[in-house]
Amino acid sequence: MNLLLVNANDFGLHTSVNSAIADCVNFGSVNSVSVIANGAAPDFELLRKFVQKGVFVGIHIAWVEEPWLTNAMFISNWRELFKKMILVGKKFQLKMQQEAEAQMARFLEAGIYPVLFKSKNSGIVSIYTY
Repeated sequence: MNLLLVNANDFGLHTSVNSAIADCVNFGSVNSVSVIANGAAPDFELLRKFVQKGVFVGIHIAWVEEPWLTNAMFISNWRELFKKMILVGKKFQLKMQQEAEAQMARFLEAGIYPVLFKSKNSGIVSIYTY
């Protein structure tokens, strides 16, 4: 079966973004939502309603431009992130892994099991079905 996903990005960034995405879901113009778990306004109750409507929900791992859940670190851009990855090396990469796991745990604790995974601004999306 072929399925075209029309994704609304950045749910959880701000309540106004959430509202606009909810309008798109309700209108039927999107069938997929990617969520910034460490954004300022993740609304897991609304996400559960999306899932009930058959909307695919994905996690949008954010290491830049959002405060980290694990230690409130804020990295302003990709250049700064890559610099830390190179200069600090494995120690920092472990912190990145822990942050990604914390963001995923936030979904699971809310009872939401994402089927799409991406990193902010990467354009890379993996689809998992189960």
